Amino acid sequence: MTWSFESADGTGMPTDEVLTQMEEFEDLLDDYLVEKDVARLMTVFTGDGVREWQFYTDYEDFFMQKFNDALAGRPVLPLEIEAFEDESWDAYRDYAGLKIEE
Repeated sequence: MTWSFESADGTGMPTDEVLTQMEEFEDLLDDYLVEKDVARLMTVFTGDGVREWQFYTDYEDFFMQKFNDALAGRPVLPLEIEAFEDESWDAYRDYAGLKIEE
């Protein structure tokens, strides 16, 4: 899940206002997804004009249902969502720099 933003000062980081919105969004996702065991939040990256959240879930359709429930009635956010299969957690391992011996 990616939220693109303009960096006002050229650092690639969000303004305080946008950062506050992102933190409120994260709290909402925590309440609707993480705390209810719908998904695990594995990584959060912020820089170069984007904030990216990486979730792992066994239930993609249920995840999207709960995600939409969480955002119902709220302003539209500049989000892009992509889903893919990663049963061996390769994306997380790459992000974390973990090596798996075979």
